[in-house]
Amino acid sequence: MVLYENPNLQTIWDWNEKKYFKILNGHIFFHYNNKLCLSVIKELQNKINASDTSKDFVSTESNGYKHTCDVKPMESYSKVKFIC
Repeated sequence: MVLYENPNLQTIWDWNEKKYFKILNGHIFFHYNNKLCLSVIKELQNKINASDTSKDFVSTESNGYKHTCDVKPMESYSKVKFIC
């Protein structure tokens, strides 16, 4: 499976609708998919039990770098001092 240079790709597969996907022979190759988060690719790797997860097959630099990925809540506070 090759996904290469898809500038607007954000998802690969709807796992709720289609639960089974197998690659019987070969590898996955993901490079230059600007908006495809690595977490989406890793989910696919886990589902298909991908054995080779090296940077040669899945780039950590060229995938997902133009999209907000893995958003986590941040707790913050501010201290205000009033002078009267």
